[in-house]
Amino acid sequence: MGGRSSANCKLLAAVVSGLVACLANQAAAPAGPASRPRESYAACDRPEVRVAADAPEIEIVCAALARVVSYFADAGFEIDPQLTISFVDEIRDTPWPDSPHGFFDRARSEIVVARHAVDQWWGLDDREELLGSLHHELGHFAVAAVLGDEFGRLPRAWHEFIAYSVQLDLTTAGVREAVLAHN
Repeated sequence: MGGRSSANCKLLAAVVSGLVACLANQAAAPAGPASRPRESYAACDRPEVRVAADAPEIEIVCAALARVVSYFADAGFEIDPQLTISFVDEIRDTPWPDSPHGFFDRARSEIVVARHAVDQWWGLDDREELLGSLHHELGHFAVAAVLGDEFGRLPRAWHEFIAYSVQLDLTTAGVREAVLAHN
């Protein structure tokens, strides 16, 4: 899977395990509202996963979900995905105004992805752009699944660090080089 290595999975396991230990017995912060899906389908051979998207987008979502679940399993964290992934034309009413491409809403267990935002986000083709965005947001979902009620106690910078680490680790070497060269 892309650039994933045993050392990276072990590092992820150590970081997340350490964070879980540090956040023990703390209350979670509530998440903000999300956009609603236009239509819902059971997807990815998982009854608890709903995707509101076009058929090609559903295929990409399922590939990204399989990669992230496998990635976290390799790091020692079993995740049973129960979430909705919605594609919308425009992100609205988000508590994260600096997230025009998409976001994860923990309270709703929903990932919202803006269709327009996948166009030339990192200067890659649409499929690679979308996979990158989904890996990132699914990384947030996976951290929420691992941390449970402790999710809100982790500073946003740590959430982003882990999500970007997952995102970059799951890309191919060529895509990773293109992303780093473009930014």
